Amino acid sequence: MKNEYCITWNLYKSWVTANMFKGKSLFFRIFWCFLLVLMIVFGIISLNIYDVKAISIYFFLLSLLCLYNAFLRHILLAKKTYRKLSETYGKENWTRSILFENDNILLTDNNVSIKYKYSDIVDIKENGNEIFIIFNNKSFIRLYKSAFIGCDWSEFQIGANGVEDQRVTLNVN
Repeated sequence: MKNEYCITWNLYKSWVTANMFKGKSLFFRIFWCFLLVLMIVFGIISLNIYDVKAISIYFFLLSLLCLYNAFLRHILLAKKTYRKLSETYGKENWTRSILFENDNILLTDNNVSIKYKYSDIVDIKENGNEIFIIFNNKSFIRLYKSAFIGCDWSEFQIGANGVEDQRVTLNVN
């Protein structure tokens, strides 16, 4: 059984932005937005108090830093990472394939391969068209239900002993 899909900038960007408004990321985004508003207010107040314009410029520069951290940082870092991956693979878009063998899971990005053991699986989560196989080292493999080749996700289940013939509950030791 195989799951295969093409990684493009739009797909990679959707992975990055999917969690931008959840958990810690949401907290820090709110924190930076609060500081942004605070710096703008202090900048406006410092323009009207005394004749020291340098302090207001300082507050406005800090507000640009807050704006960057709140909204631009994640996307710019993701773009840089994607560009480096593209250079490494020699292609702007590349194919990721996940092959479910009898004794392990083989993830291949272009020419780079990683093997995972079925016994290392701790959880499987489904979210719409996505399937996340989570391992005991907190890494995960993302699958797409629509990207299976040769079978369908509903036809099988992964257990600690490999791919089962029938759909059963997750069986992890």
